[in-house]
Amino acid sequence: MSQESKCIVHSGGLKEWRLNGKLHCLDGPALEVANGDKQWLLNGKPHRTDGPAIEYANGSKEWFFNGKLHRTDGPAVEWVDGTKQWWVDGERHRTDGPAVEWVDGTKEWHFNGKWLGLGDAGFWALWEKLDEEQRSDWKLLQHAPWVKP
Repeated sequence: MSQESKCIVHSGGLKEWRLNGKLHCLDGPALEVANGDKQWLLNGKPHRTDGPAIEYANGSKEWFFNGKLHRTDGPAVEWVDGTKQWWVDGERHRTDGPAVEWVDGTKEWHFNGKWLGLGDAGFWALWEKLDEEQRSDWKLLQHAPWVKP
C-alpha cells in the first residue's frame, strides 16, 4: 500500500504536502504560498512533467525534472519581464538559438553548460560545435548574423 502525502496548513496561508518529512505531492503542487507562488516537488526536489514545476504569482515560471532545470520543448525559465533561458539536465544549453534571451535583446550562447559568448561571436562559437544537420535547423538560422531582424 502506497502512502499519501499529508497537507500541513500554516498560519498565514502557507500549505505544504509532505511525505516522510520531504515536500512531496503526486497530483498537484507540494507547496502553495499565500502570495500565489506554487511549487511541484517529489521527494523534496522540484519536478513536473506536464508544466512548470515553479509558478510564481508574478507570472514567472521554471521547468524542472528530478530537481534540475530542464525543458526540451521551450525555455526552462520564463521571467515575467520577457527574459528566457534554455536548460537541459541542469545546464544552460540550446542548439537552435541562444540559451538566454534577455529582455533588452542581448543573446547569450551556451552549449552543454559552457558559455560561448554574446551576440554574433556566440553564434559562431556554437556553429563550430554543431553537425551539418543541426546547422540546417531553421530555428538556428533565424539567429544567424547574416539574417537581418
